[in-house]
Amino acid sequence: VDRRTSVYAAGEIARLSYDAQLATDNKGMPRTLRFRAYRSDPDGGLLGPLNATHFGIGDVAGLDSRLTGSSTSGRGAVVTNRPLVPQTAFDRTRFEGDLPSGWDAEIYRNGELLAFAKPTGDQRYRFEDVELLYGENQIRIVLYGPQGQIRTREELINVGQDHVPPGKTWYWAGVNQPGRDAVSFEPPPDDERLPKAQAAVSVEHGIDERTSVGALARLMLVDDQRLSFLEGTVRRSIGSAMVEVGVAGESSGGKAARAQLLGKFGSVNVSAEALAANDFHLRDDRAENVRDFRLGLDAPLRLGRKIFPSHADLRFTDRDGVRYVEAAARLAANIDRFNLATDLRYRKQYLRSGPPPPGELNLGLIGAGRVGDVRLRGSTSFDITPDARFRSAELSAYWSASERVDWEGGVIYDAAAKRARARVTHVRRLPSMAVALTAEAASDGSAALGLNLNFSLDPGGGFKLSRQSLAVAGAVNARVYRDLNDNGVRDPAEPFEKGALITTGPRLSERTTDSHGSVLVGGLAAYTPVTVGIDQSSLADPMLVPKKALQVVVPRPGIPAEVEIGLVGGGDVEGAIVKSGGIGFEGLDLELLDGAGKTI
Repeated sequence: VDRRTSVYAAGEIARLSYDAQLATDNKGMPRTLRFRAYRSDPDGGLLGPLNATHFGIGDVAGLDSRLTGSSTSGRGAVVTNRPLVPQTAFDRTRFEGDLPSGWDAEIYRNGELLAFAKPTGDQRYRFEDVELLYGENQIRIVLYGPQGQIRTREELINVGQDHVPPGKTWYWAGVNQPGRDAVSFEPPPDDERLPKAQAAVSVEHGIDERTSVGALARLMLVDDQRLSFLEGTVRRSIGSAMVEVGVAGESSGGKAARAQLLGKFGSVNVSAEALAANDFHLRDDRAENVRDFRLGLDAPLRLGRKIFPSHADLRFTDRDGVRYVEAAARLAANIDRFNLATDLRYRKQYLRSGPPPPGELNLGLIGAGRVGDVRLRGSTSFDITPDARFRSAELSAYWSASERVDWEGGVIYDAAAKRARARVTHVRRLPSMAVALTAEAASDGSAALGLNLNFSLDPGGGFKLSRQSLAVAGAVNARVYRDLNDNGVRDPAEPFEKGALITTGPRLSERTTDSHGSVLVGGLAAYTPVTVGIDQSSLADPMLVPKKALQVVVPRPGIPAEVEIGLVGGGDVEGAIVKSGGIGFEGLDLELLDGAGKTI
């Protein structure tokens, strides 16, 4: 029981997929409604075929650009034929999604732990400015729920091969209000960093396999001032590197230019950027004069048999005469069942006049892994200069005591507030719901007791509850019957099969089929093909076999995929091959044919 309660729904109407989330305040009054409707392509879900037109309305993301704006989501509408993968600004991208209270998120790039996230005030997770390497970037975001739920989001971003195909043209047109939900029942928070509204039109054309050009027109309302921007870019792949050059101008007379390089030379990934702006609103910010130069290196360090991904970058910025020097170093490690990372950052400011303030050096440590059946996560941070001090630390553990009972505990210490907190949670998973009881106490004498219920409404008929994730994730509704006439279709007189277990990929259903031969399997990855079959060892009659061993379906959120599994009579064939005279003959391949001569 937190200060907010959320209600989530998802489904499909007339081939339009939708999802909605209603958030209320601590008095139970509606606060915001986040809503999105989008076209779901039957062949590839949201990805769809190349050059197919997609559109969405509700909570949509903007178009990212290194000069004129960011991809912050908000209420609006979008139409595009670009592949709907995460939008990248050359070498960086951002990820955002729903994260209810009590959940945590982790993000990995090519198996390297990058960061943790907790729910924001609007129950979302946000990973800003996620750095990308040249080549394939396998991004994995793992969400952990308070009752042991695990949801995984995976994206493959190939930097260097994401040009527009030769002769093709991609377009993007949209309008939104960044940071605003689809419906607000109270005034939204005023974020000066975001424009009140923005609209953009972008066109990109592929000249050849290595070269593409683009043009972007954007209109923004910033501090009640309407600004319009024009931006042009040229992108070219050179060997194992990619270069992009862009120029932009705005209606107030400001101008900006940038050049970026991203490449891989041997085992070293290099990222470099130079930017100059005169009286220009950079990425929704105020108008300013900027000179910005950045160089980043990523390389694997080999110590014995272990490889440690490392990163270092150096940045110099001059903003209206105030200069900054920033440096960062990062070292990651994957040791047995643990992912660890250290982050060292230095920042020095030089003023226009007077002595500069002392530099700041900070150290952060994060880690996640397992010890036996216990999942651990920890983080801590220190200030090294100008004053050495401990800032914060957090350690949490999740233990699966059995298939239906879990325990979770955590300790948090904030040095600035001089306050420590400890909590323990008992989780019990029932067939119809998951229940979590939490007790918490702090060093200042405060205490709390919370009860958390998690369930879905089972669309199988009537008012039934299920602890499986049925709205946001995919589901399969399987029905098993005896195909007496072997025609592949269930006829009214053919009986249902009770007590059968269904397989979805490597996963076995928790429940068996009911008296109507049906079982609902939820929590499947949406828009990802999955094979559906049956565990033949669970059938009461050992001579029954499925007419189709496996069937492939693509689950969608909120819409269970219907699968019928017909059972037919099966048998065994046993024999021996002998030469004349009765001598055994080995090493032959045999084929089994049906009545029509087809190899089965």
